Amino acid sequence: MPVPDRTINTPKSIKDRREVAKTCVKDLGIKIPCLIDDIKNTTDGKYKGWPDRLFVVDKEGKIAVAGKPGPWGFKPDEVRAWLANEFSNAKSVDSMTRDNPVESTTGNQDR
Repeated sequence: MPVPDRTINTPKSIKDRREVAKTCVKDLGIKIPCLIDDIKNTTDGKYKGWPDRLFVVDKEGKIAVAGKPGPWGFKPDEVRAWLANEFSNAKSVDSMTRDNPVESTTGNQDR
């Protein structure tokens, strides 16, 4: 799927960040629930994935799958298996929150 050529400015408010996330979800065809950090990047500060890692956060906000440093530690099959098991009874990923990214709850929200 081609991605539209566009420039996205750094969000200055949580409202801006929501709009950027919605645009990314739509333009990139993302079909899984998406989370956004608060405007202070609290979650990023607590769970920084550097070097790159794959994480899955469950419904209770707990890390269900914590990948090893990438790219050699990437185990997408582990993530896929967990998601398939967790959502095996879901109608489809489309019925989830793909059009409404969920904000992280680790810090105070800038509302």
